[in-house]
Amino acid sequence: MGAVLRAARLTAGVSLAGMASRTSYSKPYLGQLETGSRTVHDEHIAAYESALGVHLAETDAARMLGSLAPLLQTPLIDESDNSAPPADAEALVIWARAHQWDDVTPAPAAVMGWIARHRDRLRGASTRTYVAAAELADMASAMAWDVEDHSAAREYGVLAARWAHSGGDDALVAATLASLAYQYLDQNRPVEALELTRFAQYAARHSLSPALEAALATRQAWAQLILGEEKAFRRLSVFANDCLSEPDPINTAATPAGRTLRSANRACVIGPRRRVPGPAELHKIVGAGYRDLPPGDSLSTGWAHDSVGRWLPPPTAAPDQIFEMITIARVLLLLDEPEKAADIVITTLPRAKPWAAGRVGSRLCDFRHESARFSALPTIRNAADAIGEMVHA
Repeated sequence: MGAVLRAARLTAGVSLAGMASRTSYSKPYLGQLETGSRTVHDEHIAAYESALGVHLAETDAARMLGSLAPLLQTPLIDESDNSAPPADAEALVIWARAHQWDDVTPAPAAVMGWIARHRDRLRGASTRTYVAAAELADMASAMAWDVEDHSAAREYGVLAARWAHSGGDDALVAATLASLAYQYLDQNRPVEALELTRFAQYAARHSLSPALEAALATRQAWAQLILGEEKAFRRLSVFANDCLSEPDPINTAATPAGRTLRSANRACVIGPRRRVPGPAELHKIVGAGYRDLPPGDSLSTGWAHDSVGRWLPPPTAAPDQIFEMITIARVLLLLDEPEKAADIVITTLPRAKPWAAGRVGSRLCDFRHESARFSALPTIRNAADAIGEMVHA
């Protein structure tokens, strides 16, 4: 409940000091309520509701955290395979992971169909079945977000975390919640993303590898940046980079958590399947905070490149490399380095041509849209014109 109080306050844009001035409680006392050091009682809820003018039970954060509450309990695990659904779940996971981000694929129908058939038959299933089902639900969440069906994406994302918990895989719990947190960031909802990552850190606190900690910290850094908290952004981005430099026991090709985290991080790079640029304008979502960082600042530039370049394993297909380069170019626009951004895009365009009709073209259109504020520069105009001609063709 403390997390719900904090989320409501952050959503309203009220500081702890401001909250203290609106209630009869001191700033330290309120901080203890929000972090769980003190038990939240009815009078505290009433004070927040009166000060903020909201009904806390109806907030998005309250509904989301309430649906995840069972993750804080010890799961009842049945190790037998007697009541397990068909053994095709694990095979479907491997096949669907390979086709998850294809522009044209039957994977969404296959994954969502499996969930619809077996959703009510998992009670008492084996741990392996629960874990496989959790991966399928995570993919269903990403696929729904990919076509901007955000309500279904959240439902599948919560289901993935709960099934991972039932399977006793806390690392997979954290990875599925990292996926869901990025979806909230993409919708410009940093408060929910921040609370979700904090919940994941607590629920999976005994199973967090460096890669998982880096993923959660990176999402927290972006959330803090959107909220205008530059110091918190810097602290979290340094921590994320430190985690990425450590050896990690997660084998991204062999473990459910590793596969899920790899997929979540790839989603951060390629973005949803938007056809019309506009909602993906990074500079509007992030706000002025990022652009206020000094251009060429070693921390911000290094973190921006690392948070793109390190997320993916060595690319095995040209589209992965192209997505990565376009994303780095878009980050350079945020850092007010348009010349470098334009150079990257112009260099990448010849290789991007075969995929211009799909998601690659959509990301290039995002770059063109976001670079409009630098249209006085000849290099930006040249890049924008070249993108327009290629995508139109």
